[in-house]
Amino acid sequence: MLDLDVLHIGGRSEQCRALAGATNRRLAARGMEDRQVRVQDGPMHLTREVFGAVAFCAWALGAKPGTLKEMEREETVPIGVARMIRNPGLRTEAQRTLGRKRVKHFHATGEGIDGQPKMLTAAGLGLTFQNVFGQKGTVFRGAGHYTAGARAKNATELAAQMRSIHKQHSGGLAYEALVADDGTIGFANPMTRKSAAVAGTNTGMVSICCPGTTGDRMTAKQKASVRWLMDNWHTAAVPRPHRLPLPARSIGWQGHKEYSSTDCPGAMLTDYREIW
Repeated sequence: MLDLDVLHIGGRSEQCRALAGATNRRLAARGMEDRQVRVQDGPMHLTREVFGAVAFCAWALGAKPGTLKEMEREETVPIGVARMIRNPGLRTEAQRTLGRKRVKHFHATGEGIDGQPKMLTAAGLGLTFQNVFGQKGTVFRGAGHYTAGARAKNATELAAQMRSIHKQHSGGLAYEALVADDGTIGFANPMTRKSAAVAGTNTGMVSICCPGTTGDRMTAKQKASVRWLMDNWHTAAVPRPHRLPLPARSIGWQGHKEYSSTDCPGAMLTDYREIW
């Protein structure tokens, strides 16, 4: 077994590869496969994506809140966390109990570290897609939308809307993410699939949609979740099929109506602009 050392974001080592593999095994054992990361042969870089998966795994195993905050603040993986993930049998009974409680809470609510937004996924709703329009291509732009319909107050209403919209769109839901009034995020169109969210402008495009219509504004919780997406969409906090390949703030964002002739996203454009 490799000698353990503190890992720093940006560093490259064989220890990082071994830790990433162990992280994937622990996540799979807890039904959290969609939080796994790709493991390559040979020494690996501790990227922000890999770091996010390690931190999430440590949370699921019962790491103390102070330890998780220190990891984020210092951008490091302490030896104790690496040891916990590589050999979870070394955990204390208190850590085991806390870990089980967190895993149960995650599967019941979708909430992760520090109450990150509740999440729904297309796969979890039984939705499948067809590649009607070809590949998305390299992501370089984004659009903000509304649905021109009813609001979605919570996860239940958002799931119903996702199923309904999925039937209406050619090949499946066009939006990559939808956000309900209570902040629940619904991940829809897979990141590699080109959809039809913006007429004639879908190559390299990703879309966020807040259900609602003319005159509606985002709730405080919607704003918080859209902001969370902008900061975390590219990390392991997001299920892999829906993970952005680069930080959301590094691409250009506009309202739907700034790309084509439409009223979408109405008054919510002001809210989007506050966040972008």
